[in-house]
Amino acid sequence: FDDFESLEAWATGAEGAAAGFVRRAVFADSVLGESHVDEISVKRAALEREPIYRSVKERSRRWLSLTLVTPFIEEVGARFSCRFSHDGSVMIYTPVTDLVQVDVLITNLERVLALAG
Repeated sequence: FDDFESLEAWATGAEGAAAGFVRRAVFADSVLGESHVDEISVKRAALEREPIYRSVKERSRRWLSLTLVTPFIEEVGARFSCRFSHDGSVMIYTPVTDLVQVDVLITNLERVLALAG
């Protein structure tokens, strides 16, 4: 849960035009009212602003995936749309024109997830 929380905080932490946002979240083991559901997905641009997102997140035991748009990354002059899955995989949806962009994104992710030593 902590890694997804860190990614969410990074994406939504910047101010103004530089900010990223959560586009979609898939949760597992959720209890909503009297119902226990195996999986629930919520989707909308700037999802983090929606009360239903916070409600489902609070009532779920784990994340399955998080799709977000990163904050603007100055080193490459771009932001990236990515999906992070619970198994550790990352899907980059934004077309990449130079491998330097991927390297800079990975460096940022290492920092956000405290993976760099």
